[in-house]
Amino acid sequence: MQVYINNVTVLILGLIFASATKCLVDSEEKRSFLTRRSQCSACKKELNFLDLIPIVSYLLKCGRCSYCKSRIPFDIFLYEFFTLIVLIFYFIFNKYFIFLNLFYISILIYLIFIAIEDVRCLEVVDELFYIFLLLNIGLLIFNFHFFDIFEWLLLVGIYHILYFITRGSLGYGDIKVFCVLVLNLNFFEGIYLFAFTFLYAGFFALGILVFKKVKRGTKIPLVPFIALGYFSVLLIREGILW
Repeated sequence: MQVYINNVTVLILGLIFASATKCLVDSEEKRSFLTRRSQCSACKKELNFLDLIPIVSYLLKCGRCSYCKSRIPFDIFLYEFFTLIVLIFYFIFNKYFIFLNLFYISILIYLIFIAIEDVRCLEVVDELFYIFLLLNIGLLIFNFHFFDIFEWLLLVGIYHILYFITRGSLGYGDIKVFCVLVLNLNFFEGIYLFAFTFLYAGFFALGILVFKKVKRGTKIPLVPFIALGYFSVLLIREGILW
């Protein structure tokens, strides 16, 4: 019974943090973010408790503000939805995991947040990146394992060489995400991460070109595929440790 209570508590806190993170990203006044009440971005009306229930309020109100009926950005719902899905799957399957913990899950969730913003505006948002960096440093400290700085520097060097070789086709925000993720991966996992990312991105690009959804040369956000690559590396590590 206690396990279920703990899981529900983590789930509620996770959804609250997801909503708060999105508010931070969208807030024009970062300094007043923690002190002011939540409000509609269109009519500036302060929201009540029922307006702030993650996922449920969005669905019940059909994605529109209760007061001015303007459309609520869909990415707000996506933040909460993916947080819910990732946490539920973790709670269902965590007894089969050897090393995965909530630090890894939090990193994956924030990587998804970065991916959502990358799709929306083709950039790695600073506020999300700094939280993402702190989570990875926290995991490094929590695991308390020997950090091979030479392997990390070698991977960072390889990523930067590839960045310069591609001459801007690979965004530097993507490189920063790669460099932070490999703080808690070994050298080969860092190579696999890069390989899986471009494998997934390549298949996606080929698919949309075949179906003529975009023109050749169109810039594709890479962070969603980095998230898929990272998830693949974690699953492979679990499989090997089994």
